[in-house]
Amino acid sequence: MQNLLHKVWEQQFFLVTVGFIAALALLIAFIAQYGFKVTPCQLCLYERYIYASIAALGLISLFRYHPIFFYIMILFITGGLVLGIYHLGVESLWWDAPASCTGATISATNLEDFQAQF
Repeated sequence: MQNLLHKVWEQQFFLVTVGFIAALALLIAFIAQYGFKVTPCQLCLYERYIYASIAALGLISLFRYHPIFFYIMILFITGGLVLGIYHLGVESLWWDAPASCTGATISATNLEDFQAQF
C-alpha cells in the first residue's frame, strides 16, 4: 500500500512540476510577444496549444489526481517534442516551412546585424 501511495505521489508531483514549467514557458512567450513585440510564427502558436494543455493538466492534477493523467501528459509531451523538432528543422532551414509560417528569418552574421534585425 505504501509503495502504491509513493508511486501516486511521484506521478502527481511530475504532473504538477511539468505543468508549472509549461505555464512558465507560456508566460515567457507572452512577455516576448507583447512586451518586446516579437511576432510568433504559426508553429510557435501551435506549440502554445500544447504548452497550455500541459499546464492545464498539471493544474487539474494538483487538485484531482487520476493515474490516466500521467499517460495523457506523456502523450502531450511527445507531441510537443515532435512539433518542437519539426519547428527546429524549419528554423534551421533543414526543410521548408509550411505556407502558413510567416515568421521573420534572421540572417545576421554578427551581433550588430542581429540587433538591427531584431
